[in-house]
Amino acid sequence: MDHIDRCIVDILQHNARLPVKEIASRVSLSSPAVCARIERLENHQNEHHDANINTVLAWLHTHGFHQAVSSVQYIASLS
Repeated sequence: MDHIDRCIVDILQHNARLPVKEIASRVSLSSPAVCARIERLENHQNEHHDANINTVLAWLHTHGFHQAVSSVQYIASLS
């Protein structure tokens, strides 16, 4: 995540309904470039989320919480 990515995230946190064209103008990039960055940030967030779930599942399994593992897997499948 570079400076521009952080600017895009800040802009979206303040107003997630802002048009891509406006975001692009604020960060001095083209609309397609901003769309690509937003998509990459979303994919990274999903990968990070999956990694966190896998860490929790491993801990639960290691410590004998097998029923909880099934519950977490079910909840994760819903998202």
